[in-house]
Amino acid sequence: MDRRGFLSNLAFATGAAFVDGETIKSIEGFSHKGGLSILQGFTDETTTQFTVDVPKCLDVHYHVFDSVTGKTFDPIKIETNSYGLSLYKVQKIVFKDLYLNNGFELIVQDDRKNVIDHRQFKTLDTSRTNIRIAIMSCMLDLNPHRNEMWKLVDAAEPELLFMLGDNVYGDVYGKIHGPRFLWMRYLTTRRSLKLYRRKKLIPAIAIWDDHDFGKNNSSGFYKHKEKSLQIFNSFYAQLPISPNYHRGPGVSSSFTAFGHKFIFLDSRYWRKMPNSFDKQGYLGDEQMAWLEGELQHNQNRTWIFQGSQFFGHFKSTSGTYESLSPNELAHFSKIVKAHDKETYFGSGDIHFTEVTRAPRSWLGFDTVEITSSSLHSIPRLKLESRPERIVGAAKENFVVLDITPDGSLLATGIGRGKKKHFEFDFSI
Repeated sequence: MDRRGFLSNLAFATGAAFVDGETIKSIEGFSHKGGLSILQGFTDETTTQFTVDVPKCLDVHYHVFDSVTGKTFDPIKIETNSYGLSLYKVQKIVFKDLYLNNGFELIVQDDRKNVIDHRQFKTLDTSRTNIRIAIMSCMLDLNPHRNEMWKLVDAAEPELLFMLGDNVYGDVYGKIHGPRFLWMRYLTTRRSLKLYRRKKLIPAIAIWDDHDFGKNNSSGFYKHKEKSLQIFNSFYAQLPISPNYHRGPGVSSSFTAFGHKFIFLDSRYWRKMPNSFDKQGYLGDEQMAWLEGELQHNQNRTWIFQGSQFFGHFKSTSGTYESLSPNELAHFSKIVKAHDKETYFGSGDIHFTEVTRAPRSWLGFDTVEITSSSLHSIPRLKLESRPERIVGAAKENFVVLDITPDGSLLATGIGRGKKKHFEFDFSI
């Protein structure tokens, strides 16, 4: 059976009319063009998961449909989260026992079997040795160029998104903040960005920085951080349902694919809290132990990402690991050096993009840090000078990382006006 037949049968079985995803009609005050807000999360060959924002008044059901074979799949898990008096709930939907396929559809129905949204998606072959990844951070939904930037992301045709923090601005200049406001800002942002309306979904892995942690420049002493973590986990589909995907402390996670190990760290939950290494801590004891375990038996090229920059002292990067917690960074560097595998670093936060030389004095080997910021936040109009910088770009931009079968790596900086700001190959 083809897709149209599948959808028609659903409607015919109940005498219900088909409701296209372009317009969800008013249901107890809910009226919204463009469909539901949907994000595809961690995905491999046989598993995938999604988060969907749904009015509390609406009972919904989910299926995956294979447009080639006509086969359907039911979710193995649906997790529902809400906050206070919000009119919305966020549902996390998990599917297993899939297979490599470019023609899957996620079908969303109400309790009368009306199809209220449907999105195309594919699974990922993690055994491949090539992948195109879009790396991005800082996505202020009030930036008037936001849709232009998401069109550029679409044009780059990434197969995977790395969202490195400030994906949601859950505060207003650090004054209005807290869990209730953060929840609302997640919903508002997801409603306004094209990412969550894509007809062809892209798997995403996310971490946070200060604005989606809850408050501008906040540290591990932020009083609402546990609630912030619950909200983050509600809105991102990052359950450890695959043996090659692990969750760590806070928002940290790792996965092995495409001949690489990707590690994502939480640089907010323990920031400035004393630990075994430094009275001005950064990653904390628990996360440091987790990182060491993730690196211990890894035989792959490695990437380590966090929301803020790792290295540097100049004015724009006063929140770097190096400037805030040098004693802990020394221990971190020792762990990375003992790993003895090719390792690169990635970050966001600073509202311009750059590739810099990481200090050999810390690591004992030559490597780089790629900072991708901002996709559409408050842009810097020019770059401040920095001797470690190899290439860089100001204004709204993001980085495309190409991993190729011959082992080469290429980072391309793309900005407004379809500009290719730079290309950097990793022959360091």
